[in-house]
Amino acid sequence: MNAWDQLKAELKAMGREAIKDVRGAVHESYFGKPEHAAEIGTPLNPTAYEVTAERGNVHGGLAEKIDERADNGRPHQQERER
Repeated sequence: MNAWDQLKAELKAMGREAIKDVRGAVHESYFGKPEHAAEIGTPLNPTAYEVTAERGNVHGGLAEKIDERADNGRPHQQERER
């Protein structure tokens, strides 16, 4: 996943938070109490899996980085063993 896709995912998350903040402020000013917590999985409240998948950290993104770093450390370990 490239930097542009990560930026889009972050901007989407920021937009969702901004909408929730505005809704909360309007609800509190009209009704005098905060809005109830949104249910997980609703349009402005995605699940944790949806957020991490959008950022590219699930099924390949993070796992590939970990494997890549592990492979980079192997030549140094082989040299030390000699």
